[in-house]
Amino acid sequence: MNLSKLSIGDSVFGVPFYQVNVPGLESRREELVQSILEMSEAEEGIKRSNSGGRHSAYDLHTSEKPEFKWIAEALDQVAGNYIKHERKGAKKKQLSSRIKSL
Repeated sequence: MNLSKLSIGDSVFGVPFYQVNVPGLESRREELVQSILEMSEAEEGIKRSNSGGRHSAYDLHTSEKPEFKWIAEALDQVAGNYIKHERKGAKKKQLSSRIKSL
């Protein structure tokens, strides 16, 4: 897969389960792609079950590189917002079920 050809909204998975536009990603895109490509040339990565795929080390989110720190923080914020959203939805479902059962 050519990372430099992916555009926002392209999915590397068959069925996306959650999609969000990360603010500031487009302005940092080239820097991130370049760092990922350099890392993939310099490091072997880890072996996983898919054939021909590459996986970064498990600790990539702790990297001191500014671009990786930025994306880790941005994804942490996205995940937190998703969890808050799901919790609100779960509370609404519970309330709806209670009302129906009365």
